[in-house]
Amino acid sequence: MCQLVLKNGQTGLETAEYYCKAHLVLRIWEVENDSTLQAVSAEQL
Repeated sequence: MCQLVLKNGQTGLETAEYYCKAHLVLRIWEVENDSTLQAVSAEQL
């Protein structure tokens, strides 16, 4: 299980999402293409 912490550039709020490694890679790719979100950290739990 991996935790991804995202920051919304419009609101400044941070949220944590949880994925397996394969889905984490896909989600990071999605975040990179979204101008409102920024990946703050990603770590394996």
